[in-house]
Amino acid sequence: MKQLCYIPFAYLVSLASFHLHAQQPPATALFSFDVVMRGDSIIALDHPECLSGDNLASYNNQPAFLNDLEILASVQKEDANQTDIYAFNLRTHTRRQLTDTKNFREYSPTPLPDRTMSLIRQDTAGKQQLWIYPLEADGKPKQLLSGFDAIGYHCWMTDSSLVLFEVGNPNVLQWVHLDGSKSTFASDAGRCLQKLDNTLLYVHKFSDQYWFIKRYDPVDRRAQIVTETLSGSEDFVLAGKQRLVMAKGSSIYQFNLSHPSGWHLIQDLAPYGIKHITRLAYRNDKLILVDNQ
Repeated sequence: MKQLCYIPFAYLVSLASFHLHAQQPPATALFSFDVVMRGDSIIALDHPECLSGDNLASYNNQPAFLNDLEILASVQKEDANQTDIYAFNLRTHTRRQLTDTKNFREYSPTPLPDRTMSLIRQDTAGKQQLWIYPLEADGKPKQLLSGFDAIGYHCWMTDSSLVLFEVGNPNVLQWVHLDGSKSTFASDAGRCLQKLDNTLLYVHKFSDQYWFIKRYDPVDRRAQIVTETLSGSEDFVLAGKQRLVMAKGSSIYQFNLSHPSGWHLIQDLAPYGIKHITRLAYRNDKLILVDNQ
């Protein structure tokens, strides 16, 4: 298990000096924050930590909580040609590599109850397929849903059904069952998919100017607008069942689903050297975010 280079607040502002080699994907860094609550509102983010301090010039992205103390993420080291999945321990500041595949790239790790994870595996021909990988060494990967070769992202809705974001022109969302049945219910969709009870929250890019978060109910097959997104932002996360958290640039905002009154600023994270927040993950008053360097 590799000891991570832990970077506290005093050193975060130096991140802007790192640049990525032209052949690498864009440099992204993982940060964690404690969420400070007052009543049903988030009032601040505290105790910043950079989780990817030994890989600042490369790719660290798509975080997902494995448990209260660990997150999964897709990582490409500066000297590597592929992305692999790593588990980051938030308490011990260590990292363990879960995949090591020379001819494939793994993205969007999603933990499952049976000590496995689903992910999107991209091969050398560019096919992006859904696979199940073991979290431990004693197991073999297996493909799910043959015939789907352009999957960008996925979100499990039940043990036997999930939503797939299929890359195309336009991008579409499909409700898919493991028996192979499927139904397309949205187009011009964003990449962020969040389950809320038995419904799905997603972004509909209605036009270049207007993007909306919508809630799709598979029972009545209807999607209702929840709110307009922050301008140009498509990544959001559920913080509990009553709050949405979204970012624009270096700032974090919240939206109350029970008492909607627009987006409200929580905090500007620019003093920590954070410039452009994209993907987010939340669990038990801990927020993980990705900053595009």
